[in-house]
Amino acid sequence: MENINKESLATNRIEGLCDSVFGIVMTLIIFKLDVPDGILNANLNNVLTDKLYNMLPQFENYFISFILLGLYWTRHQLQFKYIKEADRNLLWINIFFLVFVGLLPFTTGMLMEYAGLEIPQFLYSLNLLLIGLTLAVHWIYASRNYRLVDKDLTKEFIRYYTLLTLSAPLIFAVCCIIAIINPRLSLTLMYIIPIFYLVVKVVEKRKRTKKAV
Repeated sequence: MENINKESLATNRIEGLCDSVFGIVMTLIIFKLDVPDGILNANLNNVLTDKLYNMLPQFENYFISFILLGLYWTRHQLQFKYIKEADRNLLWINIFFLVFVGLLPFTTGMLMEYAGLEIPQFLYSLNLLLIGLTLAVHWIYASRNYRLVDKDLTKEFIRYYTLLTLSAPLIFAVCCIIAIINPRLSLTLMYIIPIFYLVVKVVEKRKRTKKAV
């Protein structure tokens, strides 16, 4: 039975705060890339080329971090397509979500500085896992018994969306385990997540197109 005494709050403040934090975090990750300096050799082009080549792991870490952050921001925004109101518990779930989002520049910096080592890769994977788990808790809390979501949603859709939201933290959990054994493989597996959601988006779009015909 729906609790008619619950405190109903607007969602726009949550979305605004999350947008701001994501913008700051993405900017901080960009600042982790340093322009090569200390080039005093006469053969500047060759030395600069070598330095840029040696920075390729850092560029990769920047790229995957930015893409995964963008993915999490998108998934968070999409949840509010169906979440119509908020309460204090949802506010605090979002606070913890942003706590873990805010840690990403640190774990990304660790990964850039010590690429290929087990501990930085594990911490980075764990950070992404905690972001994904908090986002999953966010959706499960809001959708349970139609607590805060659109009442027109079907139970099948809620179940499907829950599984979709849990897929990312599941992959990151695997990445955490593999990071202790093979850091390179752990990082490579993370590319599965944006590819997976891209495939899901294409499939969903085709289904909508068929229904419209």
